[in-house]
Amino acid sequence: MRSGIAGEKAGHRGASLKVRRPNWTLLGAAFGIFLAAASANAQNARIDWYRVANGGGVSTSNGCMIMGTSGQAEPGFVQAGNVTVAEGFWSADAVMPPKGSWPVTPAADFTYTTNLVYQVGIMITGFSSTGYADVVQAGGHLNFPDTINGYPVLWIEGFGNRTALVSVRIPDSVTKIYDYAFEYCTNLTTLTMGTNVTAINDVAFAYCDHLSNVTLSDSLVNIGSSTFSYCHALTSINIPNNVRTIGDQTFFGCTSLTNLTIGNSVMSINTEAFAYCYALRSVTIPASMIAFGVGMFYGCSSLTSAYFLCNPPPCNGSPGSLNTDTFYGEVGMVYYAPNTTGWTNVYGGWPTAAWKPKIVGAGGGAAAGGSNFHFNISWMPNTSMVVEGSTDLLNWTPVSTNRLTSGAAYFSDPQWTNYPSRFYRLRSQ
Repeated sequence: MRSGIAGEKAGHRGASLKVRRPNWTLLGAAFGIFLAAASANAQNARIDWYRVANGGGVSTSNGCMIMGTSGQAEPGFVQAGNVTVAEGFWSADAVMPPKGSWPVTPAADFTYTTNLVYQVGIMITGFSSTGYADVVQAGGHLNFPDTINGYPVLWIEGFGNRTALVSVRIPDSVTKIYDYAFEYCTNLTTLTMGTNVTAINDVAFAYCDHLSNVTLSDSLVNIGSSTFSYCHALTSINIPNNVRTIGDQTFFGCTSLTNLTIGNSVMSINTEAFAYCYALRSVTIPASMIAFGVGMFYGCSSLTSAYFLCNPPPCNGSPGSLNTDTFYGEVGMVYYAPNTTGWTNVYGGWPTAAWKPKIVGAGGGAAAGGSNFHFNISWMPNTSMVVEGSTDLLNWTPVSTNRLTSGAAYFSDPQWTNYPSRFYRLRSQ
């Protein structure tokens, strides 16, 4: 194992691990170290820890997880191609199988109860006496089983404060994640949820500081209070269309959240649900919305625009025109869809204006490139815009109809060079 290694054995001096892994070949190089997959056959292998003297080195393996220690701030998944391994301690044991193929954590690693009365199934209640250590040795990847003793695993709780967890996979059998289930799992980065989870209870993933990748179940109906609060690394969240209510402070303090999609069945968003999401710049409120809690976007200092597909929802039971804390701490504008009613000149402390289609992007969004003239259109989702053209600003003819499925569309005109000048305008279909 030591021959051909560019670097010195250091740090975990004399430490080794005995694991079941694919047979990895270490190839020395003048500037660093390569890792290459030599065989897919699992075998017992003795893995020693080494220090890369000058950093660098790449992995030529495909679809693997590279997990460094000092010098590599975060684990990184390699879907294809090469990845640089940062300077620091590392080991061949840190090269994991392809994403989604982690071995299922065995039933012996859990404590659980069996319900045979109300709904037949298993509730997993935590780790067994050796379970956590087994998962740590597996790299911190927790992959729940679908069944135990022939019964479906339906409910999960009891894994809070397990700081070595890196990824969690919830199987399709699970329907509910209970209160505090994974709170303070501060190194958890990836959460993959099965297709049948309908409820995530209060504080289930709160204070998971490094949680950046979350896939919610399309079956999800209920999201509790403070469920993802203080998940500082979370950058994007898509609230599924079956969700009706977003609880108090559900995403409170998610300071890196930049992309937020609210499902088209959400009817209420409760108190401070998205407060102190500093990176959030824009939000669209669906047509289903009928009620807001107090300070829903309080302290979102980068938020400058809110687009409403609904009539103005009351805020904490009072008209939104009298409310001043929905957008407290921000300067921006509320835009309302043309088919809505009841709007005044102010809402939640912000001025309001009709939501009109616009051309967006640098330089007004319009540019000539190659054989066409093009621009981007932004307006309400699931609407259609007609682009009309004219050479004299008097006579207009349709050029194309553009469907804004997600609120945006790209327009190009390959015929623009056939005219000495051509003007464009937008109208709804």
